[in-house]
Amino acid sequence: MADPDSRVLPNKEGGYAPNYTPVLAVDATAGIVVDAVVLGGKNEDVALVPSLERIKETFEQLPQQALADSGFNTGSNLETLEAKQVEGLIPERQSFEENPACRPDPTQPVAEADREKLPINPQAKVLDKAAFIYVSQKDCYFCPMGKELVPAGTRSYERENCKGIYRVYRGQECAGCELKSRCVPGKSEARSIYQDEYDAVRKRAADRLGTETGKKAYSRRWPVAEGRFGVIKSVMGVRQFLLRGMKKVSMEWNWTAVAYNLKVMVRHQIENKGALAAAG
Repeated sequence: MADPDSRVLPNKEGGYAPNYTPVLAVDATAGIVVDAVVLGGKNEDVALVPSLERIKETFEQLPQQALADSGFNTGSNLETLEAKQVEGLIPERQSFEENPACRPDPTQPVAEADREKLPINPQAKVLDKAAFIYVSQKDCYFCPMGKELVPAGTRSYERENCKGIYRVYRGQECAGCELKSRCVPGKSEARSIYQDEYDAVRKRAADRLGTETGKKAYSRRWPVAEGRFGVIKSVMGVRQFLLRGMKKVSMEWNWTAVAYNLKVMVRHQIENKGALAAAG
């Protein structure tokens, strides 16, 4: 009988099977696991806010920062972090290192020599939204040719397990534009840009991570988070769950986290004794 709490997910060694997704929250300073949870699917982003709430309940305070990979970058997560006054350092799900659309004066066209470098959306195969600059004072977007996309109504959406309303911005001068074939999808006559209620918080998060301080802080995430999974797999030999059912698998994962923490505590104790002996 199939386990209703698991999902059929791809195995790293190939093929598919009913699997669970383990998630850890690690204190970057102490190096210990402060929260462990198992998900029945692969959408890890849903674990962030409940994890913060459990951490607050356990330690009676929230962390000052939350470092996570791009899979956790959802509008609702970023908004909740801001509301809880937790500095979220989470990369955009899709970013472009080189983007000539980011220019001092968006009303002026991108230099002709740089237009081939404009970001392309890998799914839609047209210019990405990142190629369009929003100016809040005018409530419009400027395209790479410096033309305005103005408000053109609203449109409902349902994604990331939530519903909302897009604001639609549409170009007025797309006909005859030299970038039209790379910009306007399908048989559309003009380019449209969709803005949801989380665009502002996404922009603040991206700007924060783009600073030198943000980059330096975020550089700690990989060794802190991914390093723990490496130790659990390679050193402790935990590469698969032995039990079935969410309750039993969660218990197994929590015991794994406890065992890891004991390992860290023993190491700290040995190091402290060594330091004291050297001082004596």
